[in-house]
Amino acid sequence: MWTERATALAAMLLLAAACAGADAKGESDPPPGRPSGPPPPLIFDPANLRRGVEVGELRVDSTDVVWGEGVGEWVGTVRFAGEIQLRGTAVPHLADPEQRITCFEADSASGRRLPRWPGDERRPWFCFEDPAAAARILGAPDSTRLRTIVVDRFTTVRAFTDAVNSARLLSTE
Repeated sequence: MWTERATALAAMLLLAAACAGADAKGESDPPPGRPSGPPPPLIFDPANLRRGVEVGELRVDSTDVVWGEGVGEWVGTVRFAGEIQLRGTAVPHLADPEQRITCFEADSASGRRLPRWPGDERRPWFCFEDPAAAARILGAPDSTRLRTIVVDRFTTVRAFTDAVNSARLLSTE
C-alpha cells in the first residue's frame, strides 16, 4: 500500500513539474475562458478607412488622411462615432501643462480599446473638445484618482507636431 501511494505521489509530482515547465516556456494554453494576455492595441489601416467602417467599438465618422511623402507614413485626422466607456485619470495637458486644462489618460486596458495609427506609440491620452465643461465635470487634474468616463467623437491625429487626440466628454461615474 505504501508503494502504491509513493508511486502515485511521484507521478503527480512529475506531472506538476511537466506542467510548470510548459507554463514557463509559454507552451501551455490558458485555462478556458481566460485570455492569454492583454489584447493587442487596436491599430487601424489608414489606407482602407471609409466612413462607416467599424474599428473596435467605434465606427469611422470622417477622415482627412494623406500619405506623407516626406515622412513615408500616413498622416491626418480620423474622427470616430459612437460612445466608449474608459477608465483612467484626469491629467493636465501632457504636451503643454501651462495650458492648465483637464485631459484624460486611459488605463492600459481602456487604452487598448482606442483606435491607433500604425506606429503610434504615444500614451493613450486625449483632451476634451470643451475644456471648460470637462473641468466642471471632472474637476482639477488628479492622476491619483481613477475615474470611469463615457466619451464620443474620439478623434485621433497623426502629425509630426504637437497635435493632441480629443473626444467629447458625455458623463462620468
